[in-house]
Amino acid sequence: MSKVLRFLRWYDSANETIVGEVELRGVDLPTLQQLVGAPPADLLYDCWPIPHARLPELAAFVEVPIASERRAYFLEANTES
Repeated sequence: MSKVLRFLRWYDSANETIVGEVELRGVDLPTLQQLVGAPPADLLYDCWPIPHARLPELAAFVEVPIASERRAYFLEANTES
């Protein structure tokens, strides 16, 4: 059975290239749903943009600096077998 892994990925706003990623461990699904404004029934298998206003809340779960003025942040999912 596949395991769903969720990542914070960020992209350069000027040229849309990926700048970095970090796996979101220890963050429960309801918290992630709230951060991206997803309904409770959505299991967040897709890519969700993270609103800039919610980035300070997300910063508590990652050990990387958030540079919202130069980056676009997304919640993305991958599967691991």
